[in-house]
Amino acid sequence: MKVLLLLLFFPLLELFLMIQVGSEIGALAMVLWVIVSAVIGFFIIQSQGIDTIARVRDGLMEGESPAVGVLEGMLLAIAGILLIIPGLITDSLAILFIFPLTRRYFVQKLLARGAMNFQFGAQSKGRVYEGESESRSQASGVLEGEIVDREEKK
Repeated sequence: MKVLLLLLFFPLLELFLMIQVGSEIGALAMVLWVIVSAVIGFFIIQSQGIDTIARVRDGLMEGESPAVGVLEGMLLAIAGILLIIPGLITDSLAILFIFPLTRRYFVQKLLARGAMNFQFGAQSKGRVYEGESESRSQASGVLEGEIVDREEKK
C-alpha cells in the first residue's frame, strides 16, 4: 500500500515542484533544465559500461574485491536514469550519486550492510571450479573463499 501511495504522490510532488520553480525562473528555463539533465543522464549511462569494466578489472589486478567498482558503476547508472526522469527531486538524488565523495559514502554504507556477495567460477583443463566471496574490509587484505571442484562432486 505504501509503494502504491509513493507511486501516486511522487510524480505529483515532482510536477508541483517543477511548476513552482518554473514560475520563478521561467518556463523556458525549466524546459531547458529538463532537456539538459536528460542529455547528461544519457551520457552517464552510455559511458558507465566501459568505465565500470575498467574499474573492476583494475581492482582485480590489484587484488581488491570488485564490489566497490561494481557498486560505483551501479550508482552512476542509477544517477543517469534519475537524470533522465524529469523532476527536481530525482535530479537532486542523481547529483548525490554523481559526486565521488557522496557516492563513496553510499558505497561504504551498502558494503557495510552486506549488499555485495560475489559468486565466481573458473574453468581449467575441462574442470569447472566455483567459489563465493563476500565483500571484505580494505584494511584486512585477506580474501577468504572456498573452491569446489564440480568433477569431484559427481
